[in-house]
Amino acid sequence: MNAALVSNAAVKKDRAIADDLVLYTNPMSRGRIARWMIEEIGEPYRVEVPDYTTMKAPAYLAINPMGKVPALRHGDAVVTETAAICAYLADAFPQARLAPPQQPMR
Repeated sequence: MNAALVSNAAVKKDRAIADDLVLYTNPMSRGRIARWMIEEIGEPYRVEVPDYTTMKAPAYLAINPMGKVPALRHGDAVVTETAAICAYLADAFPQARLAPPQQPMR
């Protein structure tokens, strides 16, 4: 297979995954912790940086009704609050080994 085709296919896949995993954050928030966790899982992602005025706009309130960052969108799932985002990512990407394996009682 042509190396350019493989490379192009990989880029398209990474873009699709990056569009699937989106972190909404602001440099003046605790979103840096969630971003660190995403970096640790090693998957492509996209960052959206709403300013504090647009976080109260209807478009962002549809993502997080509290109008705060950080928030994470992973496919159809939306997770807010830093600790919840970190726990979600650890469970959603077990190959990163950032949490113990899920047990039935966990």
